[in-house]
Amino acid sequence: MRRSAAAMRHMIREPLLYMGGSGIQRGLPFLLLPVYTRFLTPEGFGLLSLALVGASVAGIFIGLNGQVYIVTKYFDIGPQEIRSTIRFILQLVMVSLGAFLAGGVAWALLLPIVGFGPSVIVTLLLLGASRSVLATFLAVRQVEFRPGAFFGYSAATGVLGATAILAFLHLSHGDWRAALVGETVVTVLVSLVLAARAKLGRGRWYSVDSQVALRYVSFALPLVPHALALWVMSFIDRVMLATMVGPSAVGYFSAAYTAGLALSLVYEALQRTWQPRFFRFLSSGTAGLGPANRLARVIMGMTVVLGAVFMLAGVPLFPIIAGPDYADASVWLIPIGLGLIFHGLHRVVASYLYHWGDTRAVGLITMAGAFVNVFANLILIPKYEGMGAALSTLLAYFFVALVTAGRVTFIRPR
Repeated sequence: MRRSAAAMRHMIREPLLYMGGSGIQRGLPFLLLPVYTRFLTPEGFGLLSLALVGASVAGIFIGLNGQVYIVTKYFDIGPQEIRSTIRFILQLVMVSLGAFLAGGVAWALLLPIVGFGPSVIVTLLLLGASRSVLATFLAVRQVEFRPGAFFGYSAATGVLGATAILAFLHLSHGDWRAALVGETVVTVLVSLVLAARAKLGRGRWYSVDSQVALRYVSFALPLVPHALALWVMSFIDRVMLATMVGPSAVGYFSAAYTAGLALSLVYEALQRTWQPRFFRFLSSGTAGLGPANRLARVIMGMTVVLGAVFMLAGVPLFPIIAGPDYADASVWLIPIGLGLIFHGLHRVVASYLYHWGDTRAVGLITMAGAFVNVFANLILIPKYEGMGAALSTLLAYFFVALVTAGRVTFIRPR
């Protein structure tokens, strides 16, 4: 009885810590939404959103999403190889960051984009690299079942980041680039602290274990199209809105999509709680398949219920949070919320493909979803503007969830 009560306390405490940490760190755009919408013009908020998109894209290539490999493979390869893998990820981050800085600055000088000079390019690349390092070390805390440490580092990053953003915005009198610099400075500093405290196994910091590197790259490289495609489904609508309608339309849509980040953070907290247990079940072979399946069904049910609550509460609350100027965008939360539900379901089902090592299928399916998203945006944005972008998000996530479920259901690993 006492053991059951303790297990129940852990199941309640862990997602709350993950949600709190993720909410403070990853939820900065949502938490600061009232500040952004009142401090920045819609055009300024739109440019900031585009810059953060650039940082997200950079993070895909810088480090190759090391957190996914760590969470998926930790229980199969053990702590020693994980330490060697982390060392290789840091080496990869340094090399790829150097290449991107050289290429990005050259691009900004030769093919300048309004509002995105060399200094902005350098800043968003540093933000993308530091986010990649931070996510890697937070994943280690996750698979070690240390939600308190996860919360501590995440909360420190979020609180310090919010303070820096507010201070920089005040000092710059509302320059959107100040918000980008504030978040970057804090994320870089926290990442450096984590890297300095890390135990990276035997060997010099510059030595490379070729077998570890090969296993990591073989798993992570096929997921680059997956990560890029997810970026397309999450952010390309803003680029297309900016091109087809204007920066102000990006600001209004970004406000609605940022509100949806609240639901994404809840899903992420759940994922950080159940995913290590899910992979630990599957690593034990046939005996663990039943518990893993039952856990997956429970999480999928919770995903649907939480999404419904978000839509019912979000529509009336959005004008209060974002301000009356953004009230017309509140109805966009319905298709955005439905899309996020399907994305949450996809996360659960795709975990089977990660365990089987079928990362190529994950990438291909998500790429197909990105094409659906772009095609839908081309048709719907000219007619419906922001609502068209929201509907395109829904269609893309529904497609990806459906095809992924089909892959898992009808195709088993050899």
